[in-house]
Amino acid sequence: MQYKPIEGEQALGTYSEMVRLAFNISREHMDFSQGISPYTPENSRGLFDDEGRLLCGMLIIDNGALYFRGDEPVPTALISAVASPPEHRRKGYIRQMFEGMFNEQRAAGVPLTALYPFYFPFYRSFGYELAHDAAEYKVKIEQFKPWRKAAERGSFVPIDIEQMKGDGAEQPGGDLEKLNSIYVPWARRNLGNVARDRNWWLHKLSHRTQYALGYLYYDSEGKAAGYIIYHLEDKGSWVRDMVIHEMRALDRPSQEALYGFIYNHDSQAQTASFWAPIDAQFAGQLPDPREAEVKVHAGYMLRLLDVEGAFCCRSFSPEVAGEFTFSLTDEMLSANSGSYRVSVRDGRGTAERLAGDEAGVELDARSLAQLYGGYASPRRAASLGQIKVSREADLEGMQAVLYPPGQPIPYMADDF
Repeated sequence: MQYKPIEGEQALGTYSEMVRLAFNISREHMDFSQGISPYTPENSRGLFDDEGRLLCGMLIIDNGALYFRGDEPVPTALISAVASPPEHRRKGYIRQMFEGMFNEQRAAGVPLTALYPFYFPFYRSFGYELAHDAAEYKVKIEQFKPWRKAAERGSFVPIDIEQMKGDGAEQPGGDLEKLNSIYVPWARRNLGNVARDRNWWLHKLSHRTQYALGYLYYDSEGKAAGYIIYHLEDKGSWVRDMVIHEMRALDRPSQEALYGFIYNHDSQAQTASFWAPIDAQFAGQLPDPREAEVKVHAGYMLRLLDVEGAFCCRSFSPEVAGEFTFSLTDEMLSANSGSYRVSVRDGRGTAERLAGDEAGVELDARSLAQLYGGYASPRRAASLGQIKVSREADLEGMQAVLYPPGQPIPYMADDF
């Protein structure tokens, strides 16, 4: 068996068809998506048998990175399109492919990897663990009426998708720059958001085989202060849902303008659906909270590939200072196993291996991923038996650094 890039038109075509069948994607949808960001030897990997046949494949999204409360995102192997044909399943091939990816990405200096699972137990056996939850809202359009006047404070202008597609070059002052001027500050403040490039935005702006509706909101001073991306989903019998891919604003008045813009679709749709952090508490802002359906969904999974690199690359709350030690058991990536000391000051962290067996906390790769990503409180993890504490000072140091008061709940605004 050999783990390597998928090269050549025939092999890439085989992988593309493998993905299409595994995820039940139409050829038209597949062609449209590939037109934005095609599979290449640089971003695709596969496991091949001794005769050169592709057994399974994966996509490692180009230049993947996640923000964790800092200006610079942490390089992350964002994994997508993991596929294998039925005749090659349940033979351990996917596991071998992931072992190859772990070693390759670790050697390249990439300290994290993340994915959305088809089945959580499967990827938990690889050391991945749940890193965020998201709330899905479905709200009657009429409930946005209190903000109808807010939409009149500024103006809404369609996003120029053709200009964004361009020739791959970013145009200064163009819509891509304006979208990033709204998204990036928000992403930097939070935990676990994708550092988007042009192709990522084009995927966000698409729906199946075509581009969706997108608007930039300009406030009363003419500044780009918000955006909304959506499509109208026909449910039959004259029922429509305004499905919002994403809406983001720089301030509260701009957010209210977006809500007013949603209300302006009352003649086109009966409901609006969108995603938000689980602590958004949006229903409580409505005239009748019962007119909102809210469902909580488990989100993406995270894994550390290089413990020292992960802590050195991450940013922390500037006011946080602390130190802790832990002993890690990583069954699938033995190079990670060992004891470490982590120190954080002035928003930056350092991590070093310990020679002895002096760590105050014991945990495995999955628990470490949740703690690192801010999903779980160390104290809570200890009370549930997910980590073992032999020295209370290390638990308190871990709590102070990884789960400080006021830290936002992890929320990823993308899927992949």
